[in-house]
Amino acid sequence: MRTKSLTTLLSLFIISIAAQNSNLKDLEKKDKESMEEISNLFFRKNKEKEAYVKSLKLMKEGNSDAGKSLASNLLSSYFYKANHLDSSIFYAKKTLGYKNFSSDSIKRHRYLLGTMTLATAYTMKGIKDKAKKLYIEGVQKAELWNDTYNYYGFVINLGNIYYLDKEYDKALKMFKKGIKSPELRAKLTSYASIGNIYAVRKEFKKSNEYYKESLKYTKGSLYNKLAIKTNIADNYIQLGEVEKGIKKLKEIIKQSKKEGYSQLREQAEKFLVQLYIRQKKYDEAERLITSLLEKVKEKGNLNDMLECYDFLKQIKKGKGDFKNSLIFSEKYIKLKDSINKLQKEKEINELEVKFETAQKESEITLLKKDQELKEQQIAQQNLTRNIILIAASLIIIAILLLLRFYFQKLKTQKELNKTQEEFSYQKIKALMKNQELELVKASIEGKDMERKRLARGLHDSIGSNMAAIKLQFEKLPEASDKLKKIKDDLNNTYEEIRELSHNLLPKRIRQEDYAEVLKEYISSIDEISDVKISFSVSEKKIINRTEKYLQNEIFSIIQELISNALKHAKASKIEIQLEVVDDLIYLSFEDDGVGFNTKLDYKGIGLKNIEDRIDQLSGTFIIDSHPKRGTLFRMELEKDAYLVNEVV
Repeated sequence: MRTKSLTTLLSLFIISIAAQNSNLKDLEKKDKESMEEISNLFFRKNKEKEAYVKSLKLMKEGNSDAGKSLASNLLSSYFYKANHLDSSIFYAKKTLGYKNFSSDSIKRHRYLLGTMTLATAYTMKGIKDKAKKLYIEGVQKAELWNDTYNYYGFVINLGNIYYLDKEYDKALKMFKKGIKSPELRAKLTSYASIGNIYAVRKEFKKSNEYYKESLKYTKGSLYNKLAIKTNIADNYIQLGEVEKGIKKLKEIIKQSKKEGYSQLREQAEKFLVQLYIRQKKYDEAERLITSLLEKVKEKGNLNDMLECYDFLKQIKKGKGDFKNSLIFSEKYIKLKDSINKLQKEKEINELEVKFETAQKESEITLLKKDQELKEQQIAQQNLTRNIILIAASLIIIAILLLLRFYFQKLKTQKELNKTQEEFSYQKIKALMKNQELELVKASIEGKDMERKRLARGLHDSIGSNMAAIKLQFEKLPEASDKLKKIKDDLNNTYEEIRELSHNLLPKRIRQEDYAEVLKEYISSIDEISDVKISFSVSEKKIINRTEKYLQNEIFSIIQELISNALKHAKASKIEIQLEVVDDLIYLSFEDDGVGFNTKLDYKGIGLKNIEDRIDQLSGTFIIDSHPKRGTLFRMELEKDAYLVNEVV
């Protein structure tokens, strides 16, 4: 009997899993057309802005995690190309957060896709240790899953990280693996990278062997071919084959000029100038570098200008023109000082960013550990609860069996146990009485809920009724002072109800100074509370010109967030940012308070009001909060959003 029950349960479980996968496949099929359209717009047609808008829509309204994860990864790529690396990292992590897929192949592909995008963003941001770790994980997973294309992609990117860290032996190992890739682009990159490493090690002959091998895979890309030939020419010069190197450089300059490859042309011209100076062909060198100096001045490239001044200094000195050599030497020193100053300012800014990033990452790590601990506690509680439920079920079954036996015994000994029967009757009667009391209690609770619902309905309908009456009165002529007074009173009442239901901004707010009024409001709260509140706003003119409806809703959301923080967060500091990027308005609200568990405490009245407002604006938001770790609220909505149904 027990074996049969277990078999039945197992069959039901397998059927439910199969049904779930079937449903997922249907949902993924619905998103397939949108996914293909977005990929085509971004990667083939270069319509990146259009792809960005459609990706946002798919991520919000998509039917499946397969569609949403592809949309979030494309958003990460979009922000990467726009050099908004924090946003790129955010959406790449979001890609890795989706879990429900109809097959392992889709799940694995999304993991590798998100990991590659996240690692690339970390590399550009200069967080190479994290990028290296992700690339290593990608190599291991792609190899395990037999995903050849992504395997070589991770291998080559890992090699680039080693190259940047000057770990040339490790880099060589990776690039030599990359040579085995079936992809032409991967082979080209691997051979050329190995050539670079041997050139750095001054093994120029060996470097040229790999450069020449990489030329076999430049089909269809003249730019790549000329770039590699420039490196080959430089190696010939380093090997002492100067005339051969000069000939190749002139060919590269001619072809680059014809094709409009200015960067390659300038690089080849610099190599040629160096050679002319070494051969004491100062007139030819001066003619070439003077022309080059004019080009780099137009571009405003300071480092290229610095090189040109250095070359001219050497040329004038070689020609015996010490006066002009001194002039170019002074220009060189002055420009170098300016570059060093700019570089120091950049390094200071980068250090500040890295310090702030490290602090945030440390906080995130602590939050993750706290979350993991909380999840373990919840799992333990669930296990304990399940054990208690099973034990209680067994006890109830045993009680039912005993009751059955007991009533059978009562039936056979009815006459001998009248007293006991009466006792049992009274007991059953008491149980029935308790049941009736429970039913009454449930009825009362139901009525209370209905009263609350009716109260809300009355509140929502009064305004619309008053508006209708007001419109009817507006049509009446000004017959008497009494009628005029009634209309005025009605107008005042209507405005009061409308202001209450709308929770409008104070009337002193004018649309054109909206940002300043927001700042004044937050400053007033800051002055009277124990919490330090900071507020910053970018693109004030754009914010001030947005729709009044949108301004009202943003103000209400900020009010609700501040109110929640002051009531519940026990925070000492609140940071609020309002900014506009690419026709989108971003609101960030962060406090250092006690936080809350979003899985258990999410959707209180305040947060539900905020969610409703954002839904009306067709916006999106995220809440990142954990107990004892503060709360981060981030909202995103379109600049031209407006309320479709105005609440009266």
